[in-house]
Amino acid sequence: MADDDLRVPATYAEAMWHPDLWEGPIRDKLENLHSRGVFHVVKESSMLAGKKAIGCRWVFAHKYDRLRGTW
Repeated sequence: MADDDLRVPATYAEAMWHPDLWEGPIRDKLENLHSRGVFHVVKESSMLAGKKAIGCRWVFAHKYDRLRGTW
């Protein structure tokens, strides 16, 4: 694995430079949040006039797995 692969991406677009590393964790996180009812998708056309949806962004990090001793 190259050093560039280990660098934590600053944006979703950067994460997609290495989809093999980030696509699975992104999908897992979205499924987890959705199953817990944390958010739901709102169509812009169904929002009340003058209202805006709350934005979001991805924050990426490598996490150390103590049980496996791996990142």
